Amino acid sequence: MKSFVVIAGQTCSGKSTLANRLASGICIRQDDWYRDLADIPRNAQGYPNMESPNAFHIDEMLYEIKRLQERGEMNYPIYDIATNQRKGIQRVKTQGGKSVVIEGLHTIELLRHIDGEKIFLDTDIDICKARRVERDSKLFGIPIDVVERHFDENIMPETQRYILPQSKLATIIIRNNDEKEIGRLLNE
Repeated sequence: MKSFVVIAGQTCSGKSTLANRLASGICIRQDDWYRDLADIPRNAQGYPNMESPNAFHIDEMLYEIKRLQERGEMNYPIYDIATNQRKGIQRVKTQGGKSVVIEGLHTIELLRHIDGEKIFLDTDIDICKARRVERDSKLFGIPIDVVERHFDENIMPETQRYILPQSKLATIIIRNNDEKEIGRLLNE
């Protein structure tokens, strides 16, 4: 079995950045298992509930990660975040002896049974909000006030419900992307 590292944290907490730094082999992103936008449940305000586990093809993701553990290969979705649609599937194989990093909003909870490090990124909410505003306004052209309102009214309640409780299952908690702690991980 390959060495697995699981990373979770709230939106814009630095999960992808840390995963890229730690990955010596395959990097699996929960975001690639999003459902097509039309199939994502809506919250009371009518917004797609992107922070909910129901926004993802969870059963498929877990099945494919199990295949990766057992057979060293998996079918990996190609998801286009700009259109919020799956564009295809690609075959991914492990690379001899290299670690597999899995990152996403719910990964510690979903993969608590996998042996390996479980890293939770505990990033200040103001930092996450500022990063989300910058990303969504620049990348998707969403007005800043709309992003801020959506963050406060929709993202935060779901974060408190689903994301933050995972810190109790973590083997490592990194506060505000602490470079000392990240450096220690990189040297292991």
